[in-house]
Amino acid sequence: MIKAATLSLVALVGVAASLFISGCASTRVKQLSGAEFVTRAQQMEQVSSFHWTTYIGRSTQRVYLEFGRPSLLYNIIGKETRTTVYWAELSELPEDIAGQLKAGNLPWKPWHSETNKTERTVEFTVPK
Repeated sequence: MIKAATLSLVALVGVAASLFISGCASTRVKQLSGAEFVTRAQQMEQVSSFHWTTYIGRSTQRVYLEFGRPSLLYNIIGKETRTTVYWAELSELPEDIAGQLKAGNLPWKPWHSETNKTERTVEFTVPK
């Protein structure tokens, strides 16, 4: 009986520790192929309130995206987001996309660029 309780406790602590560790590692870096990068980058055109994809920029040989979402343990330990930086070799991208990025033009249109074009004015009255 005591041995079973001890094993259960060890298993529970192991699961809790693995969840905590995975929640603490909130930023990851992952290499993608050129095709995978294009697919991920196209996500920035999709409206979402749960996750985001942002083009970070490029170096002479690589291109970078940031993908973020609420962490798995958001409500348990208060970890706000889990971020992954994706990168690919510029030479692995289709020529037209690589050319646009080299010229400083983003081939994908972030959905928020359309929604943030109009000025918004909020009017309110303060009671006396």
